[in-house]
Amino acid sequence: MAKEIFDRRVIQASVEQMYPVNMGLYDLFFGGKEVDPVDTEYVEVDIYKGSRRISKYSKRGFRGSQVENVGYKTVTYKPPLMSPEKTTRAAELFKKEFGKSVYDTEDKSKRAYAKLGKDFAELKEMCERTKLTQVSSALSSGTITIDENGESRTIDFDMPSSHKIVLSGTDLWSDSASDPIADIKTWKRMIQNDSGLSCDAMVFGNDVVDAFVAHQKVQDYMNLRRLNLGEITMTTLDNGLVKIAEVHGVTIYSYDEMIRDESTQQNVPVISDDTVLFGSTKAKVAVHFAGIEVVDGEIVYIEAATEYADIYTDKAEKAMKARYQTAPLCALSQADAFGSAIVL
Repeated sequence: MAKEIFDRRVIQASVEQMYPVNMGLYDLFFGGKEVDPVDTEYVEVDIYKGSRRISKYSKRGFRGSQVENVGYKTVTYKPPLMSPEKTTRAAELFKKEFGKSVYDTEDKSKRAYAKLGKDFAELKEMCERTKLTQVSSALSSGTITIDENGESRTIDFDMPSSHKIVLSGTDLWSDSASDPIADIKTWKRMIQNDSGLSCDAMVFGNDVVDAFVAHQKVQDYMNLRRLNLGEITMTTLDNGLVKIAEVHGVTIYSYDEMIRDESTQQNVPVISDDTVLFGSTKAKVAVHFAGIEVVDGEIVYIEAATEYADIYTDKAEKAMKARYQTAPLCALSQADAFGSAIVL
């Protein structure tokens, strides 16, 4: 039984059953849009630009009018590899624990399996949070910056500069002269014009929520719509999103998931407190997965997998290591359908 606990198939099954962190932002725009993994280090991403061309008429009996392929290209990217690992003490649980009776009938294999599950849960949660930073960065700037062992590179999905909005002066939502409702309507129209899709979701940073709900023009709008402030309820969804209101057909959410900033050793929000992210949940996006390099005895190969978990023995450290690997890329194939605004 001890050997079975550390069998790769058993390990992989336990990882797949783990419940992830609150992935609300990911679920809203990328949920269900995962692409089958490939067995290479590179993936191909289709990039689309909005087109509002109309068809010409064709006289019967003549050839149809030729249409050129515009507004579409395929770009090759190298998704970043995440490969956190930690020393696991699961094997030690097969020995008698201090304070345990030799007559204790508790199954040691269950304790080892539980410990191994906690180790892999921690590693997977780290990768899930990193994936959230990909989504947040892509939605706010149209780019993802990747730091790999001190070397930095940027993946750019070509979001229009006009979609990266920074308000100032009396336009800031903290100013009574500003008009958040008009801004939402303007940004929705911009997405519609540039992508052909309807902007149906916005996600507010924490401070933005407070400024929005307290704004007199927002309150007047809600009253005009026969909605009182009590109906701007904070309805928490299972994935960490909080539904706030509906404005001009746009569902507004807040999302307060936190991540650890290693440079400052402080917890910071996935979405900046002063920021609004917006876009279409119908837009073309995809989560691509590059292959994972696997060492099986003397054989090294790349396996097409969304995630890969294994255990190996570090002879130098004389320790058993639990390792979790994944290589995702949260790609905006239709960056024209998204935007961000710093409103405070």
